[in-house]
Amino acid sequence: MRTDGPPPPDDPADALHQAARLLAREGHDPGPLPEAIARAESISALAVLFADLRRMALCGVDAGIASQTLGRLISQASDHILARAAGIVAGGMDRPPRDFCLMALGSEGRREQFFATDQDNGLILAENSAQDGREGSSVAAFCRDFIAALTAIGFPPCENRVMIDNPDWRKRLEDWKETVDDVVREPDGPGILVLSLLADARTITGDAALCHGLAAHLRRRVADSPVTLGYMAREALRFPPPLGFFNTLAVERSGPDKGGLDIKKRGIFALVQGLRTLALEQRLLVVGTSERLTALTEAGIFSRPLAERLHGAYEALQTLRVRFQAQAIRQGKTPRNTIFPDDLDDLERDRLKDGLRAVAEFQELVYARYGLHLFP
Repeated sequence: MRTDGPPPPDDPADALHQAARLLAREGHDPGPLPEAIARAESISALAVLFADLRRMALCGVDAGIASQTLGRLISQASDHILARAAGIVAGGMDRPPRDFCLMALGSEGRREQFFATDQDNGLILAENSAQDGREGSSVAAFCRDFIAALTAIGFPPCENRVMIDNPDWRKRLEDWKETVDDVVREPDGPGILVLSLLADARTITGDAALCHGLAAHLRRRVADSPVTLGYMAREALRFPPPLGFFNTLAVERSGPDKGGLDIKKRGIFALVQGLRTLALEQRLLVVGTSERLTALTEAGIFSRPLAERLHGAYEALQTLRVRFQAQAIRQGKTPRNTIFPDDLDDLERDRLKDGLRAVAEFQELVYARYGLHLFP
């Protein structure tokens, strides 16, 4: 992976344009992908294009494209694949569902999914939709066939069943709002997970007004509930960075990940969850982690020096994550979130430690801001 290229432009659009030109020179032009996806007439054809997208992502890692920029490029193409898959599935049904919104959740919703590690999606039905009878059966059949199609394309199923073939993740708008209200009234671990996933929701296809309506309701209810914000903030402190004594890294001492550490759980997650909580508190519309950090800095939540450290930490940790995921794919393995510090050079290890120290500093800020010493 090259690390000596020019720094990415400040303008995300310029960064995307430069990255696309670089990939085109390497023989992986992302430009024709949307049209090719739109012309695909079968799920097997989409699977071929998904494999092309993965090769493009691997090329982007080798070319040293910034992780945020690469994530946006991949998400743009992935959105087209998801929407076309939904169209193909609906087109094969006698009575396809109407008046719905298909949402991407989690890292896909934030445009931070580099290599497809699992599916996270939800469905909002219009308020006049039926959940039983013939219409309900059509919705259930669409959801079942859509998830099967994504799996055939190459998107692994979510182990936690955050997918629309699970009835818990397809509801009418009014029922989704009631779910949010229930969690705010009595927040608990599973409920906070649901709020966190919904906070990152983004429309893939269908009626975007349904997603906007849910997002507005969620922001209002959570921002008006200091207790809910506290429970969400507490999640950002669940996993301390793996920093040991004398500036060492605390790695796994046994098992298949011996010598490794889960960079998502022990570093990235704290930033994602903490910034998500702060963004909800401030009722911000943006959902990307870097975009949330920028907006929060503009709102005066962070000093410029701290914001720069956090931006640098997030980019460094995500870059290492995607690098090891790419390495796993080339070895025929399933991409995960484990990195191995012994495989890094001295400069990379120093950047890793600096990034983890910034995460620890951020966790201290979250702890103090939300008075988490008062939480059980």
